[in-house]
Amino acid sequence: MDTAHTLPPAIHGLLAEFDTPRQLVDAAKRAYAAGYRRMDTFSPFPIEEAWEAIGHHDRRLSLIVLCGGIAGLLTGFSLEEWVHNIAYPANIAGTQNDLSNYARPNLVGDPIPAHQTAAQWYNPKAFSIPSGSYGNFGRNVLRASHVVNLDFSVFKNIRVAEHHQLQLRVEALNLLNIQNYGVPGTTIGNASAGIISSVSVPARQLQLALKYAF
Repeated sequence: MDTAHTLPPAIHGLLAEFDTPRQLVDAAKRAYAAGYRRMDTFSPFPIEEAWEAIGHHDRRLSLIVLCGGIAGLLTGFSLEEWVHNIAYPANIAGTQNDLSNYARPNLVGDPIPAHQTAAQWYNPKAFSIPSGSYGNFGRNVLRASHVVNLDFSVFKNIRVAEHHQLQLRVEALNLLNIQNYGVPGTTIGNASAGIISSVSVPARQLQLALKYAF
C-alpha cells in the first residue's frame, strides 16, 4: 500500500483587525511570545504599548524628538527676544526727549492748524512724549497733502519705407507744474516735526524723443 503525505501550504502573511487598542496589544504580545518577529502594528493614533509588544525597546528616537522639540522651543523664544530687544527694539518710553521705533505720542491738543502750510502742516505742540507706555495717538490719523498731477504725451508715426518708420514723441510730466507737498517731519521733539521740506512730484519736465523702428 502506497501512502502520500502532502505538506500544508506555507503562510506568507497574516492580517488581523481588532476593535480596541487593548485587543491589539494583547494579540501582539502573544504573537511575539510565540516566536514571531517580522510583524508590525498599525493604528490611526499612537499606542506606545504596541511598540513595546512587538519587541522594540529602543527609546533613542523618542529622545531625539524630545530634544528637537526643546531646541525648537528655546530657539523660538531666543529669536523673539533678539527681534524685539536687539534688532528692532520697541522703545515705548522715549529716549532723550525723542520718539523712536514703534512709539506713538500722546495727543494733548488739536493737531490740525487753522491754515495748513509747508511750514506747519500739523501742530507739534499738540503732542507729548509718553513715558513708560505706548502713546494714545491712533494710526493713520494725520494725512499728508493730496496729490494732483497731469502727464501728457503725443506720438506721431511716420512711415519711411516698408517695415521702416519714425516715431516722434513729445511728453510733458506734471504738465500744469503743480507743487505737490511731500510728507512732513514725523518725529516729535525734532525741529523738523510738522515741516514739509520736499515735494512728492517733481516740477514740470518736457521730453522730446525720436525713435526709428525697422
